Amino acid sequence: MEYLLSAVDSFCLLSDYPDAIGFYSAFLSIVRNAINLCLLVKKRWPHALKMCKTNKLKLWRELSQQPLDPNLHNKYRQCCSLWNRLVRNHEAVIEKRIIESRNLGAFYLYINNRLTHKDGIGAIVTSNNTILTDDIDKANEFNTYFASVGVVDDGNLPNCPDIVDDNASFTSATIAESEVLFAINRLKNNFSCPDDLPPVLFKKLKHIFVLHLTVLFNQLLSVAAVPQEWRNAVIIPVLKKGFAGSVTNYRPISLTSVIIKQEAQLSLGMADHTGPVVKLSYLRELVWQSSWELDTCPDWLNCG
Repeated sequence: MEYLLSAVDSFCLLSDYPDAIGFYSAFLSIVRNAINLCLLVKKRWPHALKMCKTNKLKLWRELSQQPLDPNLHNKYRQCCSLWNRLVRNHEAVIEKRIIESRNLGAFYLYINNRLTHKDGIGAIVTSNNTILTDDIDKANEFNTYFASVGVVDDGNLPNCPDIVDDNASFTSATIAESEVLFAINRLKNNFSCPDDLPPVLFKKLKHIFVLHLTVLFNQLLSVAAVPQEWRNAVIIPVLKKGFAGSVTNYRPISLTSVIIKQEAQLSLGMADHTGPVVKLSYLRELVWQSSWELDTCPDWLNCG
């Protein structure tokens, strides 16, 4: 993946996609294609299982060409029986190895990978004692509850009066590669992301991403643009306490893109050094849409 991404020339890509949103979409497409090409997870089987699987596939092809051959039917059934037996024996060996290792972490990891409900949300009981098991029905029930206890978004940003002249402008705002590298190093590995681009990806390939992200952030900042997908967030319910089948015992958390969190922090840090003359409406929208939990908020961003 490092080889594929290092071969991408950001400035050539910028010449093909001069607009900020188009450059962002092209950059995102290249990263995702590199992930699909490089991160192919293959299950490792013992040699006996590999040979049995190959023989089973071969017999299946022969049987599809000669479906009335009784000998092929018999051989295929025997191969399927051998395959099931070898898989059970292989799983038994893995479980025995985990038990004998006395590694509690490996034990719980194996158990969690075998759970049916990995998200931890099972059946939901509604207020009229109806049991919901379908994922869509559960999602609608959570959506109804969260909407009832939250504030409906009217699409307007909070009223933040300008403290500078409307005619003032700041045309030389740039983000340096060192600042982007510092922001990547500050990323926490436990950040969840809805776009399948985890923080560990940026941290492992930070010296490859730093130039691409610098060009991207400067392009977006120069035209005060925010990609539409940055305005969306994936809401997931997290159990607070009590009965897990009641939606009232859950709280919502939003998962936003790691890239927007980096630009929000970079933009706020830049504004702290350059003053409030930077395009405040853009920065306010960026911070508002990113759901960034800031340790300190600049005075010029406080809303009265």
